[in-house]
Amino acid sequence: MSEAIGKLENLITESQAPTPEAKVPRAFELNRPYFEVGFPITWPPLGDITVKHRLRRPKPGEESEYKKKCVTEQRILGGGKITDEKVKVAGARIRLWDEISLAIKGYPGMGEDWVELTPELRAQTRAAHKESAIRWLFECDVDVLENESVMTLTGSEWAVLLRLGVRDSYYASIKLRIAEWSEKQKDIFEGSYSIGSSEVQGKTKLSTSSVNQKAYRDLFAGTLVNVEADPAAGLHELITVDDEPFSTMNKAKFADAFLGEWQVDIMAALVQVWWGK
Repeated sequence: MSEAIGKLENLITESQAPTPEAKVPRAFELNRPYFEVGFPITWPPLGDITVKHRLRRPKPGEESEYKKKCVTEQRILGGGKITDEKVKVAGARIRLWDEISLAIKGYPGMGEDWVELTPELRAQTRAAHKESAIRWLFECDVDVLENESVMTLTGSEWAVLLRLGVRDSYYASIKLRIAEWSEKQKDIFEGSYSIGSSEVQGKTKLSTSSVNQKAYRDLFAGTLVNVEADPAAGLHELITVDDEPFSTMNKAKFADAFLGEWQVDIMAALVQVWWGK
């Protein structure tokens, strides 16, 4: 009898014990309203220091306009020989920074807290620092994982690894599955992915071209199949948009949540593979 009573007391004790909280998966939220980027600068006499800039999420129209202003200029002789080529991105980066910058941190004499950017402080910020902030905002590496991709006679799915941030200090690692483009998607993309113009100047022609980011966005949205965390990286267990994991119901929201520059890098890597098949 005493043994039965003892078991009953143990069951009562266990039932009254607090229930351990379920482990909350570490999630990376794609649809974040702002980004904080840090980068090194040289500040005599202190030497190398790290500063941070807080930037709001750029709107799709702002990103598209930014990409249009990142132009490549080529001067071409009558025989088609290119005598000069220039890539102009500085003005586009500075303009975008002026549109989306919110606050800065880490500059000598400003204390340890974030300092909101007033019109005066925004105008005083060095152009080189504005350029660096935008470059670091879009920094990513893209790898097409052919060993994890699947090809069939009727359709293929490609695995892509997107790592956000700077090499050796990524802040997110995301695996995507992308369906190979259809003939219709291929024709539309090839007819619109580049924007260009030319002008005859004496004996040479000045050709200007830029990337049509919308063409890459449309192709990305039309071919996206799945988004998940990269388990090998160990950074996150879930990739979310508005706190929800990927599903066929919210695929459009996920596509929109990727910054346009990330989408360009993803699709540019895949298009090179598809063109080479």
